[in-house]
Formats: sequence, structure tokens, C-alpha cells
Amino acid sequence: MQFPIITTRDLNGDEKTLPADFTGDINLIFIAYYQWHQREVDSWIRTANQLEKEFENFQYYELPVVGEMNWFGQKQLDFWMRTGIQDRKTRARTLTLYVNQSEFRQQVGIDTENTIALILLNREGKLLWQALGPYSDETAQSLFNMVRNETTALNNKLAQ
Repeated sequence: MQFPIITTRDLNGDEKTLPADFTGDINLIFIAYYQWHQREVDSWIRTANQLEKEFENFQYYELPVVGEMNWFGQKQLDFWMRTGIQDRKTRARTLTLYVNQSEFRQQVGIDTENTIALILLNREGKLLWQALGPYSDETAQSLFNMVRNETTALNNKLAQ
């Protein structure tokens, strides 16, 4: 499965075209649909930061998927989200998607909006791994294993 091409802005106002502007060789994407999903995303941030420290080719992003909205509504929502996030690096990782939610879910193979989705992508936007829900030790171990395996494969490819 391939991540769809979407143009948006991060909360610093910088335009991004996804998946091309994901900066890691391996990118973890947190997809959230409701404000209360932020608690579920936050349950993973410690793990994401640990992966980022351990694997230099790893990056993570938060993608709130809020649905289609007019320009004024987008600007207003971005303003309120930006106001709530003081850290510039966190704002750069937060890319709000103003797209048809059910179409997007279908494109990335997610069958629910009732919880967050975690998607691991390579640099080209190819789906490597996927999970749902808040942090669990079992899912975190699976994620670490996949990132480690992908990093090893990338390093082997570079060494050839």
C-alpha cells in the first residue's frame, strides 16, 4: 500500500507534500481523527522519541485528519492548534489533513476512526507496518523490531 500524495502545511505554516516531504528513511505516522485521540498519540511519544534517538534514519509525525473544510476554517483551526503547541519542532511534525476522512482511511487501509492508527512508511511512502490504538508493550516491541529490521536492510543496501 502506498501513502497518497497530499499537500498540506505544518503548524509552522510551511507547505509540505506528502509523502515526499517526510524526512526520514523510516517515518512513523500517527493518524488521529478526534481531539481526544491526542491522549492516545501522547501515549506513544516517549517511544517515538526513543526510536528517533536510537535510529538516525527515523522520524515521526502527527497527522490530525479533520476532514474537508473551507480556507477560513482551516486557518482558524491551524491557529488554535498552533497556539496550543509552543514547541517549534512539534509544530513542524504536526500536519493537519483537510481531506475526505473515509476516502483517506480507505487509501491507507484503516477501517476505523474510533482510535488512532500508527503507520510506518519508507521514504517513498510505502506502508511497512501498521497498528491501532494507544501504547502497548506488545505493539511497541513489534514497532521496534520493524524499525530495526528496516534500518538493517537499508544499511546493507548502502554497504553494497
